[in-house]
Amino acid sequence: MTQQTHNISRAAALKKLKNASRALYAMAILCFFLGIVSALFAQTASESALLLLVLGLFGSVYLGLGLLIKRKSKAALIVAVVLSSLTFLSGVVSIFQGGSVGGIFLPMAVLSQLEPGFKAMEQLKR
Repeated sequence: MTQQTHNISRAAALKKLKNASRALYAMAILCFFLGIVSALFAQTASESALLLLVLGLFGSVYLGLGLLIKRKSKAALIVAVVLSSLTFLSGVVSIFQGGSVGGIFLPMAVLSQLEPGFKAMEQLKR
């Protein structure tokens, strides 16, 4: 019975890590999409190239972090939490400067998926 419980616990932990990596994949796709859309509607060619480069870079970072989390890298999970926290904090600063509240929902959703990953990694080490 304990082996079956261990297998169920391991499956739940793997699902939590899969959810964390999927959240980062969603952020990467969103960055790539926003980079392309903002580049299409940019005023100048240099502004278009800069937006595409920066958002493409962030999309690549999120994609890489998602792949590393899938391989059970705790350092990648820490970096992803820090990046998502910084995104959340920039959304909060934007609110205080008169921006919309919508900028904090996606980082909150990503953080809610990343946080269980720490406990899942601890369970998988046992």
